[in-house]
Amino acid sequence: MTIPYRIVLAKSLSSKEKTQLHKQILAVFHTIDTTYNNWNPDSEISKINRAPAHLPLQLSIELSEFLKQVDTLYTLSHGRFDPTLGALKTLWLLHLKQHTTPQEELWKASIKETGWDKLKIDFQTHTLTKTSSLHLDLCGIVKGYAVDRLLETCQKFCKNAYVEWGGEIKTSGKHPSGRVWQVFSEATSSIIQLENCAIATSGSSCQHWCVEGKVYTHILNPYTGKPLEEREHPLQAVSVVHPNCAYADALATVLMTFSSKEEALAWAKIQGICAYINDSAS
Repeated sequence: MTIPYRIVLAKSLSSKEKTQLHKQILAVFHTIDTTYNNWNPDSEISKINRAPAHLPLQLSIELSEFLKQVDTLYTLSHGRFDPTLGALKTLWLLHLKQHTTPQEELWKASIKETGWDKLKIDFQTHTLTKTSSLHLDLCGIVKGYAVDRLLETCQKFCKNAYVEWGGEIKTSGKHPSGRVWQVFSEATSSIIQLENCAIATSGSSCQHWCVEGKVYTHILNPYTGKPLEEREHPLQAVSVVHPNCAYADALATVLMTFSSKEEALAWAKIQGICAYINDSAS
């Protein structure tokens, strides 16, 4: 929760409005921290992760509504977006940062505990029951979701707004100069015009480790339970433009799991997703 954010409004606010906006921004971050932050031991998601299997848990309406979006994305991506890989991801990263890999029996045992189908969620009663010891990791979507919430907050004060947090961006209306908002995309190394839309980027350049001649990234392949290898998955950066920043955030990571730029773009086209991709051949 220490990542800086940037907000640009196309008009000046009064001192009173600035104070009100600041309070509401802090309220958004408080919700993100107390609901979704795995690093906060008192957050709702941390309590779910510590809970034993087969124990029905009461969800906040906030988290229940959020998990509806996750459920939709899991189905849309055919399981490529799977936030139940939390414990498995922790296991791999712990070893990769030491330039080793976990024993095969360890990560294979861990992957048996994962799977969205091992969560029983009743969206009517807002209850969740785990049928395994899985851990949820919502990092692949929470930044985008926070940006959605922040922009909604800003629009109460100004319809023309720009919000950026951790590289995820969403805009509404126009730039203060009257033009369309413009953002730089790492996936295209160029400027993209963004009008009432969001852009999110996922990439492997910042987090990768070399172990015994193989270069692993921080992104897990949900089908194999192993981190993506750069040789087999040459995509370096993916940017997705979407009206919903949470969706853009998750879908950018989903597209990173494809084995080629052509395959990823073909899937994106079928789903009607606007994607920009940079691979090792670009």
